[in-house]
Amino acid sequence: MIILFKFIFFCGGLIPLFLGFFIYIQDRNKLINKTYLGLSLCCAVWGLGFFGLISSTSTEVAYLWRMFMDTGAIILPAFWIHFVYSILYSKINQKEITSYYFLGILIIFLNIADYYFPGLFIKSVANETVFPYYPIASFGYYLFLLFYIFIIPNSFFHLIRNYFKNTGIKAQQIKYLLI
Repeated sequence: MIILFKFIFFCGGLIPLFLGFFIYIQDRNKLINKTYLGLSLCCAVWGLGFFGLISSTSTEVAYLWRMFMDTGAIILPAFWIHFVYSILYSKINQKEITSYYFLGILIIFLNIADYYFPGLFIKSVANETVFPYYPIASFGYYLFLLFYIFIIPNSFFHLIRNYFKNTGIKAQQIKYLLI
């Protein structure tokens, strides 16, 4: 069973990596391509980091892979909302987008600080179900969850609202993001 998970997370890291660069090189100047690349890199770091986490042979190595994995996962919502806004709006509120990246970076600092102050982000990495090492949440992880809980529904609100305002190709693009 663990071999299947390893394969899935390995592919889940490589596929977005290649897809992100493929989209980006189509037109490096488009904001949508840049934000999609950032989103894809976050997914790649998350997937490959999870692969490393569940492939670890010691708690210390698992802990480092967990930090790597979470770094991609933490900043992902900021890239996601930026990507969504780049599709929906010709003019983006830069202060709002910057605040999302700033919050993500603050949570990443908590993630890294956990190495020096254990228990700040996670309690430990422990044997959970089929995974030999899995993070046990602590304070920082709950902030990370709140970051997701705020951004993801917010992005869906904007997508749904704009879906009903648009027709044609733009409505199709929005529909595919909602699916």
